[in-house]
Amino acid sequence: CIGMNENGIIFNSNPTLWKIIRPFFNKALSGPGLLQTTEHCVMSTKHFLGKLSDVTDDLGKVNVLKLMRLIMLDTSNNLFLRIPLDENDIVVKIQKYFDAWQALLLKPDIFFKISWLYKKYEKSANDLKEAVEILIQQKRQELSTSDKLEENIDFATELIFAQNHGV
Repeated sequence: CIGMNENGIIFNSNPTLWKIIRPFFNKALSGPGLLQTTEHCVMSTKHFLGKLSDVTDDLGKVNVLKLMRLIMLDTSNNLFLRIPLDENDIVVKIQKYFDAWQALLLKPDIFFKISWLYKKYEKSANDLKEAVEILIQQKRQELSTSDKLEENIDFATELIFAQNHGV
């Protein structure tokens, strides 16, 4: 529904695919990457606190929710993808994606009856999907031009290699 079917990590209704992908998630969430999580969180927090004015309004109020989203996205990127990205743009797309899920789960009757509402949230889901596809393509390009692999291969690299080798 609205472009999310079998495309999600949280809401994935394809058990066959999930059984194949799950070991990669287990490894990513329990291996050396997990040990580096604290270090990445600290670095990311320092980075975004140094740019606190970016999440502060004219009255001096800090948008703590946006700050936390930026820190989490940056930390996740450093652990799992390692691709330069525009955190602000991706954070907005992630928020709109979850707004779509919230609308679907809380108001399913209205959601499918009002076409402009459905299209709005379908666009939000597709915008995030397209942004992720672009990041993955950038990662593929980086891997194809790299002379040697890093010692600690990130999550995305493992998935790309598995896909390239028919897993």
